[in-house]
Amino acid sequence: MKKLFPIVAFVAVALISLTMAGFAYFATQEAARIKFEGTADDALSRIESRIDLHLSLLRSTQALFDARNGDITRGEFNAFFTALNIDDNFAGLRGIGFLRLAKAGDEAAVERDILRDHGSAHPIYPATTQQRRTPIVLFEPLDTSNQSIIGFDMFSEPVRREAIEKAMADDQQHASGLVQLGQGAGVAQTFTGFLVFVRLNVETAPDVINASRSSTAGLLYAAFRAQD
Repeated sequence: MKKLFPIVAFVAVALISLTMAGFAYFATQEAARIKFEGTADDALSRIESRIDLHLSLLRSTQALFDARNGDITRGEFNAFFTALNIDDNFAGLRGIGFLRLAKAGDEAAVERDILRDHGSAHPIYPATTQQRRTPIVLFEPLDTSNQSIIGFDMFSEPVRREAIEKAMADDQQHASGLVQLGQGAGVAQTFTGFLVFVRLNVETAPDVINASRSSTAGLLYAAFRAQD
């Protein structure tokens, strides 16, 4: 028995050591898991806060258009956008714009409004078989490098059209899938990103005395770079 005692003691110590090592390993793993979950929760919270901030921009733009019943000039829209100071406050934002809703065949009237507001002609493009048109009539920031986006009909492109149709069905904001921002506009550089749309309703002439009705004049949208 005495001869076996060292062996038994060695085995017992080894088992205790392995058990302690196992506890230490699982404790380390649990600590790492808790730390990861804490980091992930913090990151998710920051992402959610950032999304809320960006969507509040679209709501503020909607409020501006609502206050003017949709009658916003290019100069007024530029002044509003400049005051936002987006470089410091809205990282990843590519710009905000307004799409005019029109029936196919009514392009000439929209093009006249664009000419009056921008001082230059911007034909609505591309050609489409869709019954609706949603050309960009206002966009900021607008400069010589991206002026060709004015007149681009977003309803002609399937991914954008899907989000636009959802936004037209209710008063909620709806995001598109990934698209190439500036695609088809002939701009020098395009970005992978997504768009968030919300419809703009304006008051129209009442049908009868003391009755009013509204119609969808178009959609406001915000464009975001995906990599940011």
